[in-house]
Amino acid sequence: MLSQIGRYAALLSAMVMEGPLVTIGAGTAAHFGPLNVYAVFTLAVVGDFAADAVYFAIGRASTYGRLKKVWRYLRRKSGYEYWRWFEDKIRRHAIMGIALIKLAPAAPGPGLAATGAAGVPLRTFLFASLLVAIPKSAVFVAVGYFFGYAVDELRSRFYIGFLVLVTAVPAAILVYIVYRRVRRRRRTAA
Repeated sequence: MLSQIGRYAALLSAMVMEGPLVTIGAGTAAHFGPLNVYAVFTLAVVGDFAADAVYFAIGRASTYGRLKKVWRYLRRKSGYEYWRWFEDKIRRHAIMGIALIKLAPAAPGPGLAATGAAGVPLRTFLFASLLVAIPKSAVFVAVGYFFGYAVDELRSRFYIGFLVLVTAVPAAILVYIVYRRVRRRRRTAA
C-alpha cells in the first residue's frame, strides 16, 4: 500500500512539472496494469490545476510589495499599451482567455501569471482552469491508454519477428567476433 502511495505521489509531482507527456505515459502504464486509469486521470487533473494555480499565484503576488515594481518595469519595457489592452480583454473575457492560454503550447506559464497580475477573480480562474483541465486530462489519458493497445497489437503481430531479432542479432555478433579471432590467429601464425 505504501509503495502505491509513493508511486502516485511521484506521478503527481511529475505531472505538475511536465503534464501532458507524463500523463500519456501514465495512461500507457495504466493499460499494462501497474496504475489505475481512474487514479491517473484524477492525478492529471490535480497536477494540471496545481501548476496553473502556482503560475496564477505568482502573477497575483507580483502586484504586491516589491514585486509590484518589477511588474511595472516589465510592463513599461514590453509596451504599456499592450498590457493595458491585455488586462482589459482578460478582465472582460476571463473564461475564454484562460481557456485559450491553457490550450496554447508555450503560453500557460506566463499567460496565467499575467492573468493573475491583471486581477482576474480567483473564482473565475478556478472555474476556467477546471473547465479546461478535465477534458484535456481525459484526452491525454485516453491517448496513453489506447497507445498501450497499439503496443499490445504490435507485440502480438511481430512476436516471431521479435524472437528472430532477439536471437539472430546476438548470434550474428557472436559469429563475427569468432570470425575475427580466427582470422587474427591465422595471420599471426602465417
